[in-house]
Amino acid sequence: MASLTPADVKRWDLSAIRLVFQTAGGRAGTLQRLGENLQQVHDLLSDWQGEAGPAFRADLGKVRTDIQADGQESQRVATAVENAEKDIAGCKAALDDIEERAEENGWAITPDWRIDVGDTGIGRNPIEFAAQQQMLQADLDQLKVRAHSTDEELATAIRAAVGEVPLDAAGQPTNGRPQPPAAALPDDPDEFARAWNGLSAAQKEAAYNANHFIGTHPGMPFEDKTVFNERHLDELTHNAQASVDGLQGRYDQLARQQIEGDHSAATGNELAALGPRLQAARHSLDEFHGAQNAVKTPSGTPKRYLGYIDDKGHAAVSIGNPDTATRNGILVPGTGDDLTNMSDNTNRAAAMYNAAMQANPNLNKGDVSVTAWLGYDRPMSVLGQAPWPSYAEHGAGALDSFEDGMRASHVGGPSIDTVVGHSYGTTLVGAAASGGHHLAANNLVAVASPGMLVDHAGDLSINPGGTVYAMTDPHDPIGPANLFTQLTLGANPVGADFGAHDLYAGTHLGTGPEHGFPSLAAHGGYWNANTPSLANLGAVIAGVPAPFPAGG
Repeated sequence: MASLTPADVKRWDLSAIRLVFQTAGGRAGTLQRLGENLQQVHDLLSDWQGEAGPAFRADLGKVRTDIQADGQESQRVATAVENAEKDIAGCKAALDDIEERAEENGWAITPDWRIDVGDTGIGRNPIEFAAQQQMLQADLDQLKVRAHSTDEELATAIRAAVGEVPLDAAGQPTNGRPQPPAAALPDDPDEFARAWNGLSAAQKEAAYNANHFIGTHPGMPFEDKTVFNERHLDELTHNAQASVDGLQGRYDQLARQQIEGDHSAATGNELAALGPRLQAARHSLDEFHGAQNAVKTPSGTPKRYLGYIDDKGHAAVSIGNPDTATRNGILVPGTGDDLTNMSDNTNRAAAMYNAAMQANPNLNKGDVSVTAWLGYDRPMSVLGQAPWPSYAEHGAGALDSFEDGMRASHVGGPSIDTVVGHSYGTTLVGAAASGGHHLAANNLVAVASPGMLVDHAGDLSINPGGTVYAMTDPHDPIGPANLFTQLTLGANPVGADFGAHDLYAGTHLGTGPEHGFPSLAAHGGYWNANTPSLANLGAVIAGVPAPFPAGG
């Protein structure tokens, strides 16, 4: 099955399939009539009270029952073959359509289900060219999945026809199932988790085939999320590479034309417009590569899980399995972070994981998980975007949903969850726990916060009995910036007026004489090894007293 090619689909013979259907259906009818005749004989002998009468009638009844069962099985084989016949016709028609569209562009379909465009992009609009190629490739990818599924169904029907596997009334293997549409899955994370856990492996595959973003749904177990999200990430990366290649090819062609003497306005304008598009496409590809690198598990470390990936620059990678951990942490980064540096944030998550394990010696392997969550649109400009609350307000629901999904898919009793925001990430955390939102966390930690959109820690809506912590290194330039951001993002979470539990950072990364002046290094140094800040973060996640309270 793995070697199924488009040419194999074209060779599928509907007449041979119909012959199997007719044979199985005819056998079912013959057996049914035989069973009915035996029933008539049984009824005629019902009054015979001779010595052998009861035993004869019992034997005759058993034969009749067996024949009827054979007839029903034959009818089920016919149903399975009829289903396969319809799917084959659909696959062949879809392949004919894709081939026709490909030929119109001078393209070909390769045996490994790829669209081969050759050099047909020369002289064509690169954006339209890449879009057409991606659209046709997406249709071909869907057909590939459908064709393999049909091939399996046909193989099952053939095995059933020779008695190798039993079928149910719907023509499915008795250990199989009908495939419900993905739309049948509920949106609510708890309801989704219950429904998803009741699906077979084949049903889950069907849900993915219907919606390749299914792995982003809150409530899906992280093992399944990782399987489907990694598969989707590979597809997204492939498509992004195709887009870059198409744009680069057109850019190179235009550049050659200029070198060869084409100084027309049309060529110059197209080349100028193409540059930013190519740059954006490369950045998108770099982001997908960044996510791929971040989810790779280094040797000797806990397995990493891809809890979220989409085509809009959002991802989440967990160190350890959140579904089985008793202590969960979520890191929410801030301004300037994107998937190209996703590994930096997963390294910070790993540092907090290790710090938590060191802080509480009673924790065992698998008890802790820490997730780097970049599930919202982060501001990219410190001055132009970061001082305003819109990014946090727009992303608040995404964090709430992710946390609710972790609760829904968790195995056993509820975990103790700590959400750590850094820089503008603390503003996002504040938005997710205020303004009508509820963040189902036990602890919040605001690291280097420009403001959490509330005046007091008590204004944040988290789980009952939850605790809010805050820390900012004295050399972090976010401190002076608070003089302005308090007007747009809320009060400084550090200090008695806000009401959080203050923690000592102590990164010692200042500059100038005796390192007493602010330093950008201090803003990112909270996860450096052997710092009080990292020890405090690990302690909060681990559920033990912070070793370095305010004042050091």
